[in-house]
Amino acid sequence: MLPFTALIYGTLAAGAAFLLEILFLTGLSLGLITFIGGALIEESMKLLFLFQYRKRFHASMPSSIPLQLLFFTLFGIGFALVEISLALPPDIGTLFALAGIHTCTSLLLGYALLARTLSPIFLPAGLMLATGVHAAYNLLVASLQ
Repeated sequence: MLPFTALIYGTLAAGAAFLLEILFLTGLSLGLITFIGGALIEESMKLLFLFQYRKRFHASMPSSIPLQLLFFTLFGIGFALVEISLALPPDIGTLFALAGIHTCTSLLLGYALLARTLSPIFLPAGLMLATGVHAAYNLLVASLQ
């Protein structure tokens, strides 16, 4: 049940990010601030929903790191499913690119959540790194179009 729940939490995070992007980024021209703002909104929602997922299901989650990383991967795929449904027409390159970037950043944020017990700096550092990677991806995609 937990793998399916991770997918659901990922889609919920994407829905929340989409609503916030509509509220705050609609009408802005495509530029560096917009790409960074969009990435920050998406990664913040991922972190918030990953935190809630771990908080709610911590007792039933496996203690092994590889299995927890699997759940973070499924979360990222769930997030990507929403963006894939908005990308029309979704060709195979778009499918892999969206799944790859959201899985990668979900793993970064999940690792930051796991490592925050070692040092509290891992959480903001993980958010900044994930936002930077995502913004760089957005800029790359925009430059190729």
